[in-house]
Amino acid sequence: MSWQTTITDQGLAVLAGLDDNRVSIVAAWTGTGTVPADDLHHQAELTGKKQQLPIIEDGKRGNKRILRMQVLNNELDKGYSLHQLGIYISVDGGPPLLYFIAHKEEGDTIPSKENLPGFISEYVTTLIFSMHADVVLECPETAYITADALDSRISLLAGIIPIDGGTFFEEYEPFAADGGDF
Repeated sequence: MSWQTTITDQGLAVLAGLDDNRVSIVAAWTGTGTVPADDLHHQAELTGKKQQLPIIEDGKRGNKRILRMQVLNNELDKGYSLHQLGIYISVDGGPPLLYFIAHKEEGDTIPSKENLPGFISEYVTTLIFSMHADVVLECPETAYITADALDSRISLLAGIIPIDGGTFFEEYEPFAADGGDF
């Protein structure tokens, strides 16, 4: 079975009310519980909230944000079955709320640090927000990266590797060489 994804009811309410607001992506969490697929959008919290995840923003274009989340086991004394991924946002500095949820009935096994030291699993999603919002990522978490992944990312930023038949500059906003956003 594949992942089922949805914007939560409270996320949809936020989208309906955006009017030049600042939306901050503030956290990503895993959950161990399951719910019927038809009830996912009603969730206000993850079921069995377990582990906060580092988030990397892999790209932005207009109202789209491409987010990469890493599940690490370096602090896990006991493994678990990951059934839910949730992304939390804040609007204009308000309290965090569950905006997006991904759910997989059979779950992914996350091993303990003793069973598989250095375990990393990555999940990528694209979120779409209203064009009337300034969307920023405010989760300066540390993430692990392999040398191959770093080389690939540098090539993407330099526009060397085509993405889906296009180039970096056709798919993503270019980065500023003076240290600006990319």
